[in-house]
Amino acid sequence: MPLNSTEAPPGAAAADDDPMRMRVAELTSQLELTRFVVMRLLVPLVLAVGVTGNVMNIAVLTRRWMRSSTNYYLTILAVYDVLYLIFVFTLIVKHYVDVTGLKWYNYYKYHFGIPATNTCSNTAVWLTLTFTVERYIGVCHPMKGKALCTPQRAKYVILVVCTASAILTIPDFFAKRVRSEVVATPDGNLTLYRGARTDLANMASFSVGYNYLIQVLFTFMPLILLLVFNSLLIRAVMLASRQRHAMANMNVVRSERQERHSRDQHRITVMLITVVIVFLICQSPQAIQNILLAYYSHKGAITPVNTRLFTITANVFNLFVIINASVNFILYSAFSTKFRRTFSRLFCRCLKQQRGPDILFSEAATAVTTVPPNGHHSVDDSRLHLLHAARSKSHVTYNWPRSGGQSANSLPGRYPGRHRPTDYSNTRQNGQSVVSCL
Repeated sequence: MPLNSTEAPPGAAAADDDPMRMRVAELTSQLELTRFVVMRLLVPLVLAVGVTGNVMNIAVLTRRWMRSSTNYYLTILAVYDVLYLIFVFTLIVKHYVDVTGLKWYNYYKYHFGIPATNTCSNTAVWLTLTFTVERYIGVCHPMKGKALCTPQRAKYVILVVCTASAILTIPDFFAKRVRSEVVATPDGNLTLYRGARTDLANMASFSVGYNYLIQVLFTFMPLILLLVFNSLLIRAVMLASRQRHAMANMNVVRSERQERHSRDQHRITVMLITVVIVFLICQSPQAIQNILLAYYSHKGAITPVNTRLFTITANVFNLFVIINASVNFILYSAFSTKFRRTFSRLFCRCLKQQRGPDILFSEAATAVTTVPPNGHHSVDDSRLHLLHAARSKSHVTYNWPRSGGQSANSLPGRYPGRHRPTDYSNTRQNGQSVVSCL
């Protein structure tokens, strides 16, 4: 969703009567206060938290044992959120440093910075809609979901979404040009650079057709579809909860693995529902403002007063959008046990020494080592020690080959005199040693 302008037009403060001038002056002071609180205090803090959190999201979600179609969508969403937050920072630097006289910065801002920010924001909107639709298919139509919701298909969908979003936003890169103005000051003439609409942007087909198309494709249609699919997902979650309670009352016995899988899928669905709800809360105010701004522009009712009001609210609503791009790490950590465990494994060094088997290994992990024909085992001493220490409280099966008349309780080959722990069971499987982490 494109960022709303937080700058009032240069001539917007003019008014025809004294009450209007007083009202404009009052709103101007409120605008300066809003900019100070939002842009100088809150936005930098949110940006720092958001970039850090999304980088952690990428690090966790790209682990081998975290691969899934849903996590592919969330990973790319984190990438675009990081880019969006970085571009936003480059646009708000004007609140800290006077860059109005820097020609290169203004060329960057109008020719690349703002269009790139809008591209990242628009792509994130479509990615949110895409994984919501995918989750709806997986939950409400599980048989179709097995065929449609695959990691490979998710890669193709992501490629199409990102490419289409970039293509649709290309005209934004040609909508502004940099205009220089020479202003007389007590210290001499000062050259200022401002953004101005290009001939392309002044065309009716662009100012009306293209702008309304972008608003429909990246604002109103996604919000409506997200409301619909999110409502269906909430209904499905409530129905699944009632079914689980009914099965519990009927003493229906399910395996521990089935129960764990059901709980995990339930948490993932609730997490994605929460992500979408936060998205709707943060994006809807800006969408409503866009509708009002289009209405006032169409009626020719833009006045200095409502211009100031729109600018004040644009600062606040843009903060909401930035928050939406920054909070996903908190949501993932709150709802996903596997995400928290993987994060602990990667970043909490103090926990790595105390981690349990479910943190060290992925679910149903299996390591297979091959025994050469001469009977010498290929597992080195350090790996054997690591496996033994990490899985000392779990059931682990070692299949040691018997060769050369050695005892069944001693390690073959280059481990003479070493004995297997008594809780390891021995079976033959085609000359292989199998370590099964159950």
